[in-house]
Amino acid sequence: MAFDFKEKTALVTGATGKLTREVAIRLASKGVNLALHYHTQGEEALALAAQIEKMGRRCSVYRADLTQAKGIKKMVTAVLDDFGGVDILINSASKFIFKSLSQTDDELWQQMMDLHVTAPYRLARELEENFRRRQGAIVNFSDIWGLNPRKIFFAYSVSKGALISLTKALADELAPTTTVNAIAPGLIHFHEGATSAEQIKLPERIPLKRAGTVEEVVDMTLAVISNRYITGQVICIDGGRSL
Repeated sequence: MAFDFKEKTALVTGATGKLTREVAIRLASKGVNLALHYHTQGEEALALAAQIEKMGRRCSVYRADLTQAKGIKKMVTAVLDDFGGVDILINSASKFIFKSLSQTDDELWQQMMDLHVTAPYRLARELEENFRRRQGAIVNFSDIWGLNPRKIFFAYSVSKGALISLTKALADELAPTTTVNAIAPGLIHFHEGATSAEQIKLPERIPLKRAGTVEEVVDMTLAVISNRYITGQVICIDGGRSL
């Protein structure tokens, strides 16, 4: 049984991110109306909303600090008032910081946990009754380093691993009405012709010998939403890097 995208509503956090904006555009192309969250990139969010509206879809933007419970509650209330419900939740607001254990203080640790774990938990809690009443889908954007932590980005890796555990717990909690899965990207090229030294070197460590594309991540994201018999899973899109 496939998910019917037409006239559904998606709440997308961190909507101005390079991957996430393409997910939002693809959802709009499938007939989905969009509630776009942003924190600091207001102009980019408004530009994305205008692009989606030109596609004939409803789209509104919402500013919120996802590390604050009051901000999340206010945003969810506004989205439910505006759209009447949420069918798809994309948790993709994220911040990548290179810091080892010795470089990680309590403030950084808490920031990573608040954004990558506590915010998705609070969103699920605020939308729990909504998702129990409809055939919904939640997709959490984790990272392959959530499965295989790296000391060079210690707190980031641990928080993304905790998000994977939250994904599994929510999948059990919100069944049978709503599926909950995680996408774990590896190295992704965001545009053709990317030639930084690191992007050239890293594919040699990847079994498939190349970086992934944004399109491949977007394709899998929509496939996970569409398939109603996949839940509680972590889908690695990494060319085998996490093996």
